[in-house]
Amino acid sequence: MMNERARLLGDLDRLDAPCTFWWRDDDAGRPSPRLDRLLSSAERLAVPLALAVVPAWLTPEVRRALDACPRVAILQHGWSHADHAAPGQKKIELGGARDLPRILDDLARGKERLANELGVGHHAVLVPPWNRISTKVAAALPGLGFGGLSTFGAHDAGIEGLVQHNATIDPIAWHKDRSFADTENLARMVREQLAGRADRPIGLLTHHLDMDEAAFRSCETVLEALRRHENTRWPTSRELFARPNRAPMS
Repeated sequence: MMNERARLLGDLDRLDAPCTFWWRDDDAGRPSPRLDRLLSSAERLAVPLALAVVPAWLTPEVRRALDACPRVAILQHGWSHADHAAPGQKKIELGGARDLPRILDDLARGKERLANELGVGHHAVLVPPWNRISTKVAAALPGLGFGGLSTFGAHDAGIEGLVQHNATIDPIAWHKDRSFADTENLARMVREQLAGRADRPIGLLTHHLDMDEAAFRSCETVLEALRRHENTRWPTSRELFARPNRAPMS
């Protein structure tokens, strides 16, 4: 019987044009063997990785590790990944009960820190912690110098001057047992995205701190199969978030 991975490759074979994929991982900044595992995986697979780094977490050790990984692009993951939700609301850093000026000051401070410490590897793209951001904060991003925004799902903030590409596949069962999808289930998730993609990039979202070795292997198996297929395209973060008819953002 044909398995999901074989079905996925068959679906790719039948595409009329190449499909765009990208890979985002969140919650980086602190030293961790799992971060090391993630970085080595990205280098071995030769797949561009957009790594969402929490500016307040960034350590010299992690900075040195990222400097050695040219395939990794650094996106900004809020400021400190702190929850400022009002009572009864879902977790949010970029909104909630906190004043807008303080949120924007933290974002500007974080952007400056990443740019100064990570240089050309840093892109002016914001990834909100928990994939949540208030409309007022999102609307203020171009004024802070951000050119891109990435959350999760189909929602687009539709803000002038802001390129938005969201992650669309999350292999972790957050609301069940927090397990990571095995190879077959992850391949099935990709197939479902292919069926309804409407020419949008398909974005895989991982969280290295919540992955064990089996999760890394599952992820690698599917990524390697996708990367090798002639009907897949893997733009860099600069290419993905470049404004139309303009040079890629710095």
